[in-house]
Amino acid sequence: MDILQYPKDEAKLRTVSEPVTDFAEAGKICDKLEKILSKHDNCMALAAIQTDIPKRIFVMKTKKGIVRAINPEIVKQKNKMPTSEGCMSFDMGKKFISKVRYQGVRLCWDTGLGELEWESKFFNEIEAVCVQHEVDHLDGKLMIDK
Repeated sequence: MDILQYPKDEAKLRTVSEPVTDFAEAGKICDKLEKILSKHDNCMALAAIQTDIPKRIFVMKTKKGIVRAINPEIVKQKNKMPTSEGCMSFDMGKKFISKVRYQGVRLCWDTGLGELEWESKFFNEIEAVCVQHEVDHLDGKLMIDK
């Protein structure tokens, strides 16, 4: 499974991802994303759409382990800050751009254990930037967009 690359795969990367309804399938997608993530030390997170799977899923390395975000939704944001971010879909993470992102975000996501099993966590600094970047991917937005 390859990581889609801009500009060649721009149309696919701009696809708005569909909500997950099959949680067994979601678990398999998360396994695949984690496997890809483990091969790239310079990559902190990966959205399913970056591997041509238009589902609302991303996985992210955090200080406390891997987060498997299924149907994620940012529910709170605080304090804007300037940041620099890269993306595995842009020259395999070698291109960086300056952006303004929120310093902290609260993310809710489905745990994959059932329709009513949600988790919520507040992320700060680099993890908050990463969450916003990945949710943008799921919404069909790229880091070059305003």
